[in-house]
Amino acid sequence: MDIEHLETCASRPNTRLLMLCSPHNPVGRIWSEPELEAVLDIARRHDLVIISDEIHCDLTFADKPRHRMLASLARPGDSLITAVAPSKSFNIPGLGLSALVIPDRKQRNAIKAVFDSMHLPQCNPFSTAGFEAGYRDGAPWLDGLLAYLQKNRDFVLETVNSRLPGIRAQAPEGTYLIWLDCRGLGLNDAALKELFVAGAGVGMSPGISFGEQGSGFMRLNIGCPKAVLADVLRRIEAVLPAR
Repeated sequence: MDIEHLETCASRPNTRLLMLCSPHNPVGRIWSEPELEAVLDIARRHDLVIISDEIHCDLTFADKPRHRMLASLARPGDSLITAVAPSKSFNIPGLGLSALVIPDRKQRNAIKAVFDSMHLPQCNPFSTAGFEAGYRDGAPWLDGLLAYLQKNRDFVLETVNSRLPGIRAQAPEGTYLIWLDCRGLGLNDAALKELFVAGAGVGMSPGISFGEQGSGFMRLNIGCPKAVLADVLRRIEAVLPAR
């Protein structure tokens, strides 16, 4: 995170909202406590409402820094909304339920009024039961998932950095995503997508879809069986230009 850039954006006229993704998607960063304190300080000085998306917060690796909820550092009067959900942690996105934690009553009522005006169903009995079951009884399953994801992460990093010339990867601190640096291939974003999708038959999220700073990157999802990842990496290796 570039705090100076964030400060510049926050000072622009009519800016009222600061959105934070923690842990970060797509690069997998876990923000340090000083970085989070700096975000809160900017919001206080510019009178901003922070929406902190922490839906990946349960998915952090044992050998990396521990995730810190932004709300745990907030002071009374800070304008903060936290988004959480069991969908990533327990693989139940199809149940369609997330939650906004909104301490300020006026903000909470205002958002509820918007939902009501749009007739948005906020939950159903199945999604509520899944939400509760995950958070109440899902810890053993989550522990097993994190151990498996860490093995997948290490396998992908070793394979990419030793067998895929022109592509580099660093270990994410959280999430089940790996940010592949493909700039060494010397391809523009359209050609990069063509190489992976048409050439290798692998559909990843192009980095450019996350903003211009993502140009030359691809986002790989490692939340799958290791055998699937092995096949994906073999496919990519087969279409890379010889070095």
